[in-house]
Amino acid sequence: MVDLAQRGAMDVAVVVSSDTDLTEVARMVHEMTRATGRVSVEAAVVNDARHAVLLEHYDFTHQIRRNDFEECRDEFDYRRGLDPSMVRMFLLTLED
Repeated sequence: MVDLAQRGAMDVAVVVSSDTDLTEVARMVHEMTRATGRVSVEAAVVNDARHAVLLEHYDFTHQIRRNDFEECRDEFDYRRGLDPSMVRMFLLTLED
């Protein structure tokens, strides 16, 4: 998110997490993009309760249900090594 914000490659970021450690990333992105056009940083948190969960430093906090989260959950194991040919292809897309 920070890299995309620095390059001006986005105007809105949505973090799907309830991890409060990520609130500092939202604050940092706001500070970095203040002069060039502020990026809106939003959170989507799993919340089946009746009251809304609001996270500090986010412009908006979306409330999503557990079953919605499970339907779009990323099951990729990021600890696993990546296929070098896929990495090369991805890096080529960044050159544009």
